[in-house]
Amino acid sequence: MPVSPYRYLNESCALMVREFPTSVLDVGVGHGKWGFLCRDTLEAFVGSRYFKRDWKLRVDDIEVFADYHNPVWDYAYDHVWIGDACDLLPALDVYDLILALEVIEHTEKASGLALLGEMVRHAVRGVVLSFPDAESPDALVQGESYGNPHERHRSLWSPGDVAAYACEALSPTHVFVRDPGKRRIAAVELASQVNGAHVVRHAAKGCEQPSQPWLVLCGPGSTLRVPFTGTRAHVYFVRHGFCGAADVRIDGTPAARVPLFVPGAAQYGCWRTPPLPAGPHVLELEALADGDPTRSEVWLDDVVLEH
Repeated sequence: MPVSPYRYLNESCALMVREFPTSVLDVGVGHGKWGFLCRDTLEAFVGSRYFKRDWKLRVDDIEVFADYHNPVWDYAYDHVWIGDACDLLPALDVYDLILALEVIEHTEKASGLALLGEMVRHAVRGVVLSFPDAESPDALVQGESYGNPHERHRSLWSPGDVAAYACEALSPTHVFVRDPGKRRIAAVELASQVNGAHVVRHAAKGCEQPSQPWLVLCGPGSTLRVPFTGTRAHVYFVRHGFCGAADVRIDGTPAARVPLFVPGAAQYGCWRTPPLPAGPHVLELEALADGDPTRSEVWLDDVVLEH
């Protein structure tokens, strides 16, 4: 069906706020509910960005059945690819969060496992996955509908099918899957790798989510240095009115100057290295005043390293 059960709404929206992605890929857009909920929850409610012209989150989609196109797609999504996700995903860059709600049961088991592997590889923070209850007598009953032959249920799934990955069970049919090859370093751990003035502060993300630590580089010259062995790094910032800029270096070579000042409500952001040669590297971020000496802080949520 081009819709998914309402029982996943609360947990999925709460998880989106907890993970706070800067980019989302919705695999199997159907009617477009999850794109709309990303905008409603992360942009309008938490981000205080009601008008589309102010949106910051990137929300894309893959849909195999073009006839499902409707005005919700045009409103909520930045881009929709038409085709089989197994064919399209390998050519795409990473997303912070990938949603695949009531999708994987429409594939044969081998194809579904291959799709899951591609989604996990392309998701920096994780994949939100749901599927019908394998114990239900109706789990494989659904056939073609709305003229879409891909609507037929072809396989049964359970949390055990994702045991090869780091898995958080939200319910027996609803899981959050992470790539164990991506190491997430939280603010408290990052603090031990700072040279210069810094502090760990706690702030809430909203939607009744618990407060969490943020690492603050407090002024010009404060530098975070993260040695790692791997192929890529993803740095998650908070932009707001006290921020300046971050000077980013990879292996001692300037890589980017990331402006972090924004007036008004805070914004979540991410800077990613390009793919790096496999091996040892050093990521450095130095706080800079960007035009105004009173604006020189750098706020960091976490860093994700790909091994």
